Amino acid sequence: MVLIDDASDRDDLIIRYLDGLLTADEFEQLAQMLRNDPEAARQFNDLMLTAQIVRGDCYEHQSPNVSPSAPRDPVVMPTSRRIRWGRLAQAAVLALAAAVWVIFVVSDPDSSSDTTGPQRAATLATLTNLQDATFVSQAPRLGDALTAGTIRLASGRAQIMFDSTAVVDLTGPCDFEIVGPNLGRLTVGSVEAYVPQRAVGFTLDLPKDARVVDLGTRYEVQVDPEGYAQVAVTEGRIQVKDSQTLNPLILQQGQTALLNWTSVSLEAFPYVAGITVNNSPNALIVKRPARAKVDKLRSGAGRAADRFVLTQVAPALEGLPTLALPRTGTIHQPAAGYSFTLAQPARVYLLVMNRGPHDLSGWTRTDEAAIWQTSDGKTYTDTIYYRDFDAGLVIVPPNLWHDDFDEYGISHLAVIQPRVLTSGQPLNVQQEN
Repeated sequence: MVLIDDASDRDDLIIRYLDGLLTADEFEQLAQMLRNDPEAARQFNDLMLTAQIVRGDCYEHQSPNVSPSAPRDPVVMPTSRRIRWGRLAQAAVLALAAAVWVIFVVSDPDSSSDTTGPQRAATLATLTNLQDATFVSQAPRLGDALTAGTIRLASGRAQIMFDSTAVVDLTGPCDFEIVGPNLGRLTVGSVEAYVPQRAVGFTLDLPKDARVVDLGTRYEVQVDPEGYAQVAVTEGRIQVKDSQTLNPLILQQGQTALLNWTSVSLEAFPYVAGITVNNSPNALIVKRPARAKVDKLRSGAGRAADRFVLTQVAPALEGLPTLALPRTGTIHQPAAGYSFTLAQPARVYLLVMNRGPHDLSGWTRTDEAAIWQTSDGKTYTDTIYYRDFDAGLVIVPPNLWHDDFDEYGISHLAVIQPRVLTSGQPLNVQQEN
């Protein structure tokens, strides 16, 4: 690593940092300089604030007890105004700003509160970025120190940096709780987490006693309103576990897991390209489980991938693209759920086997039905539910219902109707390779 010997080199490095032009080696040089040179760190902090003022993004947040020459909280530029910074660089920038904040705010004796007065709630994180963010209740402001509690984001994006330097990007609608300096809880919505080396072990709690423990990585978690969750690793590794699984699942880069909340609750599906309709250049589904079979809803099509045969379908849905998951496990186990990603808004119908009483929370039950047969001629009926989705993740819940003999139904069959299509319009379904 090349050391920085004079002020001009130092200034050039900081300016390149603000422009988003630093290489990985230069970033390490800058990080070392800020750790070892208090004056450089103060200058860096002032330049960050100045850059915000120039861009019109400055949020003035200064205690009346802090003198003008005292170190200020570092300010991170909103994503919408950044220039050329890659996503990994953005997270690294946050970690660097955190290091400066720890050195010159937390350790500054002048910034400590009067211990004889009322004790403040412990600060656990900082709001480091906002983009078109709307909050359900009182809105925090950019740069606010955050204590334990729930942040309810109605729309837009918000970025939180924990005191550990773990960073989470929230996408609304999202309910996210700050629990500890390296612990959060996602109740519903979407979170992308970046965890640098010093924050390894960052933990994200999910509904139904599930937990994601970081092993040094970047990952995404999405939880739907019913509490079903999908976890996808984009870099590194994570550990996923729930209350029903003795051995946690280790996910590597590129792997995705769906938490089904059943006796076989963690499944790591390989995901592949999706499907298009009518030779459209715009895909309908951009990602689906590799083992899910693509077909059209019609008499003679498979009800569970290559098993069982549909003999009667709802005329209004005939010809629409379908996804069918093969039956796994035994009849005495709940059938697995699955997920896929829509490239455009659509109404999704589910064919739910009538085995035991069922009620799909969040889905609307219709009067329509489908009939299918097994290879030995037994006939079964499906009730049809539907739900409207915007582009993005669709989680098909597991089949948790069983009859008096503890025999469970098969996985739900998904039927996808793009909003741009009218009911009954002929479709040509193509499976992408």
